[in-house]
Amino acid sequence: MRGAHSKITLSTNEIVRFAQVKHPKDYLNPEKRKAEINILSEKDLILEFMLNALRLTDGIALSLFEERTGLTMNHIENRIEEAKKRGLLASNEEIIYPTPLGKRFLSDLVELFL
Repeated sequence: MRGAHSKITLSTNEIVRFAQVKHPKDYLNPEKRKAEINILSEKDLILEFMLNALRLTDGIALSLFEERTGLTMNHIENRIEEAKKRGLLASNEEIIYPTPLGKRFLSDLVELFL
């Protein structure tokens, strides 16, 4: 089990997560103090972005996806269309947002982006 967590977004749009050991005794021991370091994969970037974005009831600008992940919309266009077909997601020219059904079944909506 890990203790304190942190996240850094690099200028290259890579996201790095750090997790320290949980127990103070281990933290004070130089041999056990090593932090767990993970660079998020493309799949993780998509999931993390959408997980955070879809919780916002007012929606989020689609341009932020590319800005924050460094990925193109091609990575999620099909999933967005599938969510719209299921009535879970709506959009206008610039913003996507969960429908009332999407808010109710947010887990199902987020699952489309796994």
